[in-house]
Amino acid sequence: MTKSKKNIIEQLDDANRKIKELEAEKEALENYASRKNAHLKLILDNAPIILSYINKEGIIELSEGKALERMHLKTGELVGSSIYEAFPSGEAFHGLFQEAISGKEVTKRIVAKDNLHFHNFLAPDFSESGEVEGVTNVVVDLTESGKLEKINIGKEQQFAYFFEHLPASVVMFDQEMRIIRASKQWCVDNDLNPNTIYGKSQFDIFPKESRFWEKIQATCLQGESLKKECEIVVRDGDTIYFDWLAKPWYDYNQQIGGIVVFTQETTEKVNTNEDLRKHKELLEKKLADLELFACATYHDLREPLRPIISFVQLLERKYKNIFDEEGKEFLHHIVSNAKRMHQLVTGLLAYVDREENHKKECIIDPNSIINDFKDNLAKKFPAKKVNIRISDLPKIKVPGQKAKVLITHLLKNAVQFNENNIVNIDIDIKKEEDFHTFSIGDNGIGIAPKYHQSIFKLFTQLSANSKYKGGGIGLSVCKKMVEDWGGRIWVDSKEGDGSKFFFTIPENMVAV
Repeated sequence: MTKSKKNIIEQLDDANRKIKELEAEKEALENYASRKNAHLKLILDNAPIILSYINKEGIIELSEGKALERMHLKTGELVGSSIYEAFPSGEAFHGLFQEAISGKEVTKRIVAKDNLHFHNFLAPDFSESGEVEGVTNVVVDLTESGKLEKINIGKEQQFAYFFEHLPASVVMFDQEMRIIRASKQWCVDNDLNPNTIYGKSQFDIFPKESRFWEKIQATCLQGESLKKECEIVVRDGDTIYFDWLAKPWYDYNQQIGGIVVFTQETTEKVNTNEDLRKHKELLEKKLADLELFACATYHDLREPLRPIISFVQLLERKYKNIFDEEGKEFLHHIVSNAKRMHQLVTGLLAYVDREENHKKECIIDPNSIINDFKDNLAKKFPAKKVNIRISDLPKIKVPGQKAKVLITHLLKNAVQFNENNIVNIDIDIKKEEDFHTFSIGDNGIGIAPKYHQSIFKLFTQLSANSKYKGGGIGLSVCKKMVEDWGGRIWVDSKEGDGSKFFFTIPENMVAV
C-alpha cells in the first residue's frame, strides 16, 4: 500500500469517527430537547398558565396551557384565529399587543370577563434583521386567592412602596416618635439618608426641636390633629419656613398606633413673597413721588398759564384794532397754545391720580351721565344737532367718578370729531359670559385701522396739523381707567365711516 493511500484511509477513519461523535451528540440533544418538551408539557398541563405565540398580523399560531380551561377553551382551539376575533371585548389585551409589536416588553394584570384575573407578559420576537416578527405571550391565572397571595406583593410591601414614592413630604412615627415610614421627599427636604433613619427617634434626629415634637406627640396621641402654616425653624444657621399637618394613625384594632406628619417647605415661597412686598413698597413710594411731582408740576405750570391766557385775551380785546391781520393771528396762536398747554397739564394730573383709584365705590347710572351731557350740548356744540339712541343701561359700581369721566369723554369725542351737522350716536350694552361690553358708536370722521392702537397712547394725536385739536391724553386716561377695574377698551372704525368704541366691565361691577 502506497503512502498516499494510507493517508486517505486514515482521513476516512477520522471522518467516520467525527460523524459518529456528531450523531451521538445529536442524539443527546434530541433526548435533552425531548425531556425539556416533556417538562414544558407537564408545566403547561398542570400550572395555571397559557403560552401563546402571535404573529405580527395578530394571528394566534400557538396556544397551550391549563389556564385555557379557565376560559372554557382547549389546547390549540384558538390557533389560526385573530386576537381581535378571539377576544372582541379585550381592548386592554389588544393595547398590550400593540405595544409589544412595536418592540417593547410589557406586563400587566388584566381583569377579564367573569372577573377572571390574568397577569400578562408579552415580549417581541425579533428576526435576524431586527424586525419584530411576532409576540410571545405568557399568561398566569391569578383568579384563585391562594395563587394571588403567592404572586402578588404583600399588602405591607405595597404600602411601603407607595409611601416611599409619594410625591409629597410625609413621615410616619410610632407612639415613641420612632420613624417607621418616610417618603423620599421628606428625606430630601430634611437632608436625611433614608437608609439610616428607620427606627430612630425624631428627638435624636432633631434634638434642638424636641419641644416642638413633644407638643405634636402629646396632642396626636390624644386623638387630635395639629396644623400650622409658616412654621419657622432654624437649622445649621439657616431659617426654614414650612407648613405642616400632624394626625394620629390607627391600627387594625382602631387603636392609635402613632403619628403621621405631612409637611411642605415654603421657604422659597416666603422669601419670594417678602421680595414682592419690598418691591411693592418701593413701587408705592415711586408712585406717590410721581403723583406728588405731577401735582406740583400741575400747580407750578397752571399758575403762570392763567395770567398769560388772561392778559393775551385782554390784549386781543382792547387792542385788536391796532394789530394787523398777522398780529391778530399771532395772538390767536398764543391763546390757543396756552389753552392746549393748560389742557395737557390737567390731563397729565388725571392720568397719574392714584387717589381716584382708592376712593370708595359708588353706584353710577350711565343714563344720568348721558342726560347731563345732552343738557350741556347746546352750550358746548351750538351748531350741531345731536341724536343719541340709548339701550337700557344698568347701573355700575366704580371708584370715584371714573365712569362719568370715561363716558363723557367718549361722547364728547363723538361730537367733536364729526363734520356732520346732525350727529348720530348709538349707545348699547351686551352681556357676555362674565362681563358686560359697552359700545358707543358715531357717524364721525372715523379712524384708519393703523391708528387703532396708537390713539390710546399718551400724548398721541393723529395729525399735528389737524383742525381737530386735542391734548392727546383723554383716551389714555380712558384706557387706564378701564384697565384699573380689570376691563379693556378698543375701537372698530374706518376713516370717513364713523367710529365705535367698546369697553368691558366685569360682572361683579354691575349693580343688581
